[in-house]
Amino acid sequence: MREVVIPGQEIGEAKPGKLPFGVFREGNKLYSGLYGLLEPEKGLKITPLNGRYIPHPGDVVIGIVLMGKHAGYIVDINSAYTGFLPNPRGPVERTPRLSPGDVITAKIVSIDEAGNVLLESPRRLIKGKLIEVKPTKIPRIFGKSGSMLQLIKKETGIQMIIGRNGRIWLRGDVDKIRKAEKAIRFIEKNAHMYGVTEMVKKVLEGEQ
Repeated sequence: MREVVIPGQEIGEAKPGKLPFGVFREGNKLYSGLYGLLEPEKGLKITPLNGRYIPHPGDVVIGIVLMGKHAGYIVDINSAYTGFLPNPRGPVERTPRLSPGDVITAKIVSIDEAGNVLLESPRRLIKGKLIEVKPTKIPRIFGKSGSMLQLIKKETGIQMIIGRNGRIWLRGDVDKIRKAEKAIRFIEKNAHMYGVTEMVKKVLEGEQ
């Protein structure tokens, strides 16, 4: 059974092996290092319920170009760190020409000990609406194997891109975007509850 835990709360007995993210050991006891949702059946996994986005290699994020330099672009990735997108060495036609304020998707290649985040594979997002949610709620909004994302897209017919950094880009009919955003906000608020998918269907159908 899932339960909400706070930093410093005892959550179990220490056992040999690698500790899950957000768990620390003191003596023969394990404690939570996060405010989050504990799932004992998944090996004491804790899903954070708040906090800023922490970059990880392989994450696809939605960024906002802050400035261009000779070597590349500085990009706001909704984190304590900024991203750096180098100028391409390949064919120009494969890489968009970017300006401050442009919204892009990009993939995180690496992050070093100084917090320098290297980006690649940029794609400029034209028009549409950009919204932000708590980064910790992104997995629930995406859903298992993309199920929640597909549900919202199917019911609204809009284009939708989810960044791991808490940004979501929506493009389509204004009323459909409004409906999708309502569903997203509902998930963000109720991500910890069981049966969210059925509730979201009712939201999209205007029944809730």
